[in-house]
Amino acid sequence: MKKVICVLAVITILSLVLAGCTQAASGASAPDMGAATDISAAGATSAPSDATSASTLYTSAATALASSLSSSGFVASSLQNVLERQLAIQTASTPISFVGTGKNGGTVNITGTITSTSTTSDFPTIPSANTAYDYMTVKVMGPISGTITGLITNADSSGYTYTLNGKINETIDLSYGVKITTGANVTDYSGYSYSMSLAYTVTYGTAFSIKRSDGLGAKFIISYTASISASNISGSSASSISAKIVEDLAATKATLKVYNDSTNELIFSQDMTLDQVPSFVSSQFSL
Repeated sequence: MKKVICVLAVITILSLVLAGCTQAASGASAPDMGAATDISAAGATSAPSDATSASTLYTSAATALASSLSSSGFVASSLQNVLERQLAIQTASTPISFVGTGKNGGTVNITGTITSTSTTSDFPTIPSANTAYDYMTVKVMGPISGTITGLITNADSSGYTYTLNGKINETIDLSYGVKITTGANVTDYSGYSYSMSLAYTVTYGTAFSIKRSDGLGAKFIISYTASISASNISGSSASSISAKIVEDLAATKATLKVYNDSTNELIFSQDMTLDQVPSFVSSQFSL
C-alpha cells in the first residue's frame, strides 16, 4: 500500500500549502473588525506617504509580531503536528494560547482551539475486485482570536521595532477524503486507483494601530473570507493540481484600509495579493 501512503502525504502537503493561500469565496462571512475609532491610537508622529509604504509598514509589523511571539515562548503547539497526528487518532483537540507580557513591553491575549477528526473505513483484508472504498475522511477546524495591547516587537532586519494595539480573528475549516478503487486483481496494488476530495475555507481579519520606532504609523483594517474546493482528484495529478491552486490563489486580492492614527481618517485603500497578507495561523504553526 505504498501508493496509499504517498497519496496521503500529497494531501497533507496540499493542505499545508493551502493554509497560507486562499481564494475569494461566497460561503463564510468575513469577520467584522469594527471601525478605526475602535482601535487605540499607537501615538504615531508621522503617517505613510503613499499606499505602497503603508502596506509595507503593515506587513513588516505583522511579520515582526509573528517573530516576536515565537521567540517569546508564546507558541503552544504546531498545527502541522495536529495534521500528522490526525492520521493516527480519531480526534485531537489542540489549545492555542498566546497569553502574557511581551519581553519588550505590552500584552498579548490570543487564544483558540484547533480540532481535528479523522474517520477511517474498515478496509477489508481481502477487498472485493473493482470496488470503491471510502478509505479516509479528515476535518480540521477552529478559531483563533484575541487582542494585543501596546506590544513592542523585537527589532526586524532593518533595526525597527513596532508597537501594536488591536485585535485578530482567524478561522480555518479544512476537510478532505480519500477513496480507493480496487482493480480486477485485488493483490496487485498497482492496479488500484486513488482519488481525493478537498474543501478549505478561511476567514481572516486584523484591526491594528501600528507605530514604527521612528514614529511612522497608522491604523490598519483588513478582513476577508476565502475558500477552495475540488473533487475527484486522482493521486497521479495531486501534485500538479496543488501547484496550480497555489498559483491561482496567490494572485487573489484583499483590500487593506489605512487610517490616520490620530484622526481616524481613511487615507489609503491598498489591494494586496493574499500571499502578501501575513496569516497568523500560517506564520505561527509551521505552515
